[in-house]
Amino acid sequence: MTPPRVLVIGRGEATDRAEGELGATVGQECDVLRLDGVDSEEWAEADLSRVAVVVADVDEPVQAVTELARRTARPPRVLLLTTKVLHDDLGDLVDVDLLSGVVAVPWTPGRLAVQVRAQLGRWQGVHVDDSEAVAPDSPLLHSLEQPLDAVVRELVEAIEDVLGPRPRLVLPEGTRVTREDVSVDGLLIVLRGEVALGVASPTGKITLNHASTGPLIGLPSLIERQRALATAHAMTEVELIRLTVEQVDQALAGDTRVGLLMTAVSMRSLARRLRRAEILQVEKTRLNAELADERAKLADALAELGEARIAMVAQARSATIGEMAAGISHELNSPLAALTRALDHSEQDVLTLLADLPASDAVTEVIGTARERPAHSTREERRIRRELSAAGIPDRQARILATAGVTTAAQAKRLRDARIPDAQLEAAAGLGAALRNARLAEEHISTLVTSLRSAIRPDQAEPVPTDVAETIEDALRLAGHRLHDVEIRRSYAETDQVLAHPAQLTQVWTNLFVNAADALGGSGTVEIDVRNRNEHWVRIEVRDNGPGIAPELQEQIFEPRFTTKAGAVRFGLGLGLGISRRIVTEHSGVISVRSRPGETVFTVDLPTLAGSAEPTQPLPVVAPLKGAGP
Repeated sequence: MTPPRVLVIGRGEATDRAEGELGATVGQECDVLRLDGVDSEEWAEADLSRVAVVVADVDEPVQAVTELARRTARPPRVLLLTTKVLHDDLGDLVDVDLLSGVVAVPWTPGRLAVQVRAQLGRWQGVHVDDSEAVAPDSPLLHSLEQPLDAVVRELVEAIEDVLGPRPRLVLPEGTRVTREDVSVDGLLIVLRGEVALGVASPTGKITLNHASTGPLIGLPSLIERQRALATAHAMTEVELIRLTVEQVDQALAGDTRVGLLMTAVSMRSLARRLRRAEILQVEKTRLNAELADERAKLADALAELGEARIAMVAQARSATIGEMAAGISHELNSPLAALTRALDHSEQDVLTLLADLPASDAVTEVIGTARERPAHSTREERRIRRELSAAGIPDRQARILATAGVTTAAQAKRLRDARIPDAQLEAAAGLGAALRNARLAEEHISTLVTSLRSAIRPDQAEPVPTDVAETIEDALRLAGHRLHDVEIRRSYAETDQVLAHPAQLTQVWTNLFVNAADALGGSGTVEIDVRNRNEHWVRIEVRDNGPGIAPELQEQIFEPRFTTKAGAVRFGLGLGLGISRRIVTEHSGVISVRSRPGETVFTVDLPTLAGSAEPTQPLPVVAPLKGAGP
């Protein structure tokens, strides 16, 4: 295999010196290649595939190093030679982790070779045995490289050289070595066993730095002359040496090795604590992220549960109302039938009683005319009375006959010639009007009962072919008490049937009509348009000329508990539109809203029988209302 290379880049005196020193030292182990810079011809032709270490004069542009890193399979170790005291131009190299070290010019002869050889070992990832390793010149670094137990033994030896042999204390498991918030007046050196730090909290005792406390206990508090921040207790049987402040001071003054070794042990303990703190922080961050995910999932689940609960409450309420309505409908049927029969018999009995009276034919005609008369406005009745008076009919008789529904002068003269007393004439007209009103009331009640039974009948196990317009008419009758002063405009084109549960569709339209009535505040116009969009879809539009819905609220009105009624946004029951959307969705349809001040349109698209049996075409885009925003 091709040996690794050391690349020296630059043109100055420092570069020449570096090339000479490296060639004489590491040149026997690897190739030392010299290039002037990226603008040299040699740069393009050089084999840079195995460059392990780059020694570059800092005066050379950073481009040389970055270009080299781009051309090599593995990033090299980079040492920069510099005469500058301050650098603000190496941020890019540090950011991409290409700067391994900075060497000040001039350097101690031979030290550059030591640096390069160490970087070669790091690039190759070679582990050097202790027997082959070069001992550090610094006693502190030497201590940091030794096993911790060996350093502690050396520290104890140095202390005992000054103070003499120190007694060993053997403490059982669970012994509190130091106490939280109590002054520390000495230093503990743990020779054997494990000691952990713990602090009290409102939730109980919390153990800190377990297995990373280190052999020196009490040093931070001793240095800062503060009370102990934690309680140290023996996790196992421990053997330790206890030194007072005065003894520590005497040992430090008597032998410089004591301070150096205490520093090394403290640094090792601090490093262990920092590593553990970093691991705990990573674990804490991971657990917090997982907890946040679980909270989000729980929030979603709670929201779904809340919606399901609301839907169940609504269904239960609808079921209860349905049972009550079914009972009322059943109870109304019998008296309604009796009322219809009584009206029929009463009318026949009255006519029979009148048959033998004078002028019975004329009286019967007045009764029949009043019973069958169409509805006239007050203005129309005044016009008829003027025409009858102009034909010679007395004013009182003209008023009675006009009220009874007589509209022609010929009929009025015929009834006048029958010489019916005014009292009988007025009674006959009143009786006919009463029969007419009773028939209208009976028909209205019968129609309401029919619509009510249609709306509350149990849904079939399977949907059935349904005429949408019929379900809309049922809804209009059921919501009629809310629409007294609202003008209803219908536009029903001939449409295909849809596959649906009729009672559920009636509930959708009822909700839309009630919402429109609330928005209109008692007066206004509701337009209903039903037509085929194509062979696969029927479109139903319910339009009102109310105040409209704000654009930012239009996506929220289908959410459970959200309502804009009474002119204020609030969270109340707000079930109508949410249930309507669910019903339409269960029918494979789509419900949407467009709104602006003065016009709100709810659009429902339902698949026809053909659309239900075949893959449906995409829905046509509903154009936004002008002025409604995007």
